[in-house]
Amino acid sequence: MAVIFALSQRSSVPTLGIGRGPVSSAGHFVFYGVLATLLWRGLPPRRFSGRVRLGAAFVITVLFGASDEFHQSFVPGREVSAVDLAVDASGAAVALGLVARGARRGRAAEQLRSSGVAPADAQEALGATEAAGAPSPRARGR
Repeated sequence: MAVIFALSQRSSVPTLGIGRGPVSSAGHFVFYGVLATLLWRGLPPRRFSGRVRLGAAFVITVLFGASDEFHQSFVPGREVSAVDLAVDASGAAVALGLVARGARRGRAAEQLRSSGVAPADAQEALGATEAAGAPSPRARGR
């Protein structure tokens, strides 16, 4: 959060010679995606369910993005941008989507390990359960 705040205090941001728009949007997307992921990691899993952690991380990230845009309204040469806030929310959503997907895959792999299925047999076991009409660990995690 401190890095984002420090960058938003500057009257201008680095453009890398390709224009402010693409660099600004990419920066917003990446920084807010990382922020959302770190917030998700910081919420204790024993206290909050996976969905609550994902939702809280997203809401906190978007609220911080809104406060950052408000803060920029006081910086000479900067302005409030709804597009920047939308890119912030998009970066957070994509990052948290990847986090959720990784968590589902981790749970499915853990179920296979705890059932005694060897890693080489994992795909075969998944295919056998799907062929038998039983939901696979992948389908149950969704």
